[in-house]
Amino acid sequence: MQEGIGAQGVDTILHAYGGGVHVRLVYNEPDFFPNPSPVRPPPATRPEVLQALKVPMRFIPGIPDLMHHKYVVRDATDVWSGSTNWTDDSWSRQENVIVRVLGSPALARGFTLNLDELWERGNVEHTGRVQPRPVALGPGIEARAWFTPEYGDALSHRVAKFLGRARKRIRIASPVLTSGPILATLVE
Repeated sequence: MQEGIGAQGVDTILHAYGGGVHVRLVYNEPDFFPNPSPVRPPPATRPEVLQALKVPMRFIPGIPDLMHHKYVVRDATDVWSGSTNWTDDSWSRQENVIVRVLGSPALARGFTLNLDELWERGNVEHTGRVQPRPVALGPGIEARAWFTPEYGDALSHRVAKFLGRARKRIRIASPVLTSGPILATLVE
């Protein structure tokens, strides 16, 4: 029996879908970590729980490219995204960032186009082709939806350029940092 935060998510999806809301779910295949690990592996997707939802869904292989997206588009106007994996551990034992943008059809459209790519292709390769166009969120507030792998190089160069403009201090919180342009900028 599913308990805790996971149960709340399942109940919410079932309630929405049962009420006539069009729901699509895309997630990584559960066998992403097929080999035994000397340390506790990350929580795995429980396909039997997701399949019990009876909502349209696509399994995306995690090899060779991991689908690392975590987002929701609601009613073609609202976006919820961030670093949070959809596991009980992520909600109860980890630090994560969540960004919620309400009332931005242009931003929601970018995320929807990315989900459409993943839905149609069934894998990560050659996706992320949504152009990261600026979207006005309010007076003086602009956002862009950046997706990879297609715009990965452009994004890493943009981040490096941003870091290169620092004059006093840079603080980074990241479990992994391997981007050449970013590392080179930090070394300078």
